[in-house]
Parts: sequence; C-alpha cells; structure tokens
Amino acid sequence: MESIPAPERKQLEEVAKSIDEIDIFKLMRSAVDLLKAYAEFTKKLGEIQLANEESLRILLELGEKAPALFKSLAEKSDPSEFGVIIKTFLELFDLAPKLDNLMALSGEEKIELGENLRRIADTINKMLRKQERTKRRREQNV
Repeated sequence: MESIPAPERKQLEEVAKSIDEIDIFKLMRSAVDLLKAYAEFTKKLGEIQLANEESLRILLELGEKAPALFKSLAEKSDPSEFGVIIKTFLELFDLAPKLDNLMALSGEEKIELGENLRRIADTINKMLRKQERTKRRREQNV
C-alpha cells in the first residue's frame, strides 16, 4: 500500500473503513438485487429490439423526429385523445434528463421517476387499447 500515492491510499483507507462499518451481506444482497434488475432490463430491451427492431430504432431517434411524430399522431388519433397524447409525451420528454443521470439520483428520486414512468406507460397503453378497439370497430363496419 506504500507504493500507492497518498491521495489514492487515503481513498482506499476510507473505503476499507466504510466496508468495516457496514453489513457486508446486506451490501452483497443489494448488489445482487441491482444485478438482477439490470439483467431483466437488459434482457427485456434485447427482446423488444429483436421483436420490433424498426420501431425501436424510431423510438431511439424520437428526439429528432418529434415534430413528425406529433403530426402523424394528430392525423391518426381521435381528436379527443390527441391532447392526452401530447401531454404524455411532454411528460416523458421532461423526464428524459433524469434518465441520463439515473445513478446520480437519490433513492427517493429513482422511486418517483419509476412511478412516473410506469404511469406514463400505463397512460400510453390505455390510449393504444382504445385506438385498437376503434380501429377494429371501423374494420368490422366496412
């Protein structure tokens, strides 16, 4: 440890002291839980990519294509739903910077972000189901 420069040595000593003061099993369980969560997220992202490669590509480019997307949604959506669509996407865009700095957020902020993302996903899913029912009714009437 003497060959390590003083600032780095001090940091290592602080880390070692912190490790001595915590429950190592609780730390490792937290690490395992995080790994499992990342594993599920990564796996699901891969499954979505394989099943919907073109859609995912478009979603990843959404920032550049937002005006065109809104125009398309306006043309294809029920006018009563369009306001909800715009509000939902604006909420999502508002949350995007937090996603870029996810690990810097506090635990409370991560929970709030997760709840907001789930609410947005549920809202979008509800709108999609409504649009799909409307489309099926139109097709049956043709």
